[in-house]
Amino acid sequence: MATPRLATPAFVLGFAANFAHSLAFHSYVHLPGHLQALGASELDIGVIVATMAIAAIGARPFIGALMDERGRRGVARVGSIVNVLTCAAYLGIHSIGPALFALRVMHGLAEAMLF
Repeated sequence: MATPRLATPAFVLGFAANFAHSLAFHSYVHLPGHLQALGASELDIGVIVATMAIAAIGARPFIGALMDERGRRGVARVGSIVNVLTCAAYLGIHSIGPALFALRVMHGLAEAMLF
């Protein structure tokens, strides 16, 4: 009896999507060092990093209700698109300021939609 093939098109697509998402998510391990290079203190770095978590936690009840109303797949797709745009927008951040905090809030919303 032949074993089913693992590398089906659906598997390869799922693997590639998971790999790309994990690569983007784990690249933020280096964010504190970048923020320090921009002149942020340890306290500033903690507040900036926490901004995303606070936004994600605060948004989850509303996003959960939206998922119940509109469906999980659509919300996750929007979250994926917002996540990609947000990740790309970090390339335009060259100083500590309101734009960085707005970006962290948007990133928190995207993560809340995805997880």
